[in-house]
Amino acid sequence: MTPFRLPAEGGHPPPRSLRATRSLRATRSRGAPRSLRVSRSLRVLPITAAAVALLALVLAGPTSATSCVPIDMQLRDLQPGTAVFVGTVTGRDLSGVRVRIDQWFTGSDPRDTVVIPVAGPGEPVIVGTWDPQPGQVWFLIGDRVGPETFESNVCRQVPVDVALINTATALFGTPKLPPFAAPTAPPDDAPSGLPLAIGAGVVVLGVLGGLGAVVALQRRAA
Repeated sequence: MTPFRLPAEGGHPPPRSLRATRSLRATRSRGAPRSLRVSRSLRVLPITAAAVALLALVLAGPTSATSCVPIDMQLRDLQPGTAVFVGTVTGRDLSGVRVRIDQWFTGSDPRDTVVIPVAGPGEPVIVGTWDPQPGQVWFLIGDRVGPETFESNVCRQVPVDVALINTATALFGTPKLPPFAAPTAPPDDAPSGLPLAIGAGVVVLGVLGGLGAVVALQRRAA
């Protein structure tokens, strides 16, 4: 087969297939049309934005997904019975965090130690995650759910600082300090045995006195 040769200058033009090949190469060398490039960029933007948002959320930590009212504002709008105290973490287990009370600002029946429950497997987490360590001192707001158990959440748990102490003192007065008096046992409503014994004695004496009077009358009649 005789190889194909391009005609000399001034000769016949190259075949149509060769011209199409050259046109395709020229298009590739110039790149994709502008409209196609813009379309591809628009598809990439949402993916990039989502990746940036996810990265920011991870770096900010678990509590960044929540929006908490500042704790000093919460102190001005507490429900009746809510307790406010400062305490040092002394231990924790899978069920709760044990806190030794350092200052008790408000709430009835203060205790020397309290327990803040943590969510267990399958239990709902109210908001965020609290991860205290033994020795840390925390400013806490909680609602009593047991004699020494107070329910709280991360919006009501912050490391103690002087500004919070001053705000709480201005709102509730000077805090109470441990040790606190042991809770008194409720009074026993059952009647005492002494009044019953006295009453029984009076009845017995009355009966004996009546018998004596009857005997005396019988003697006189005889």
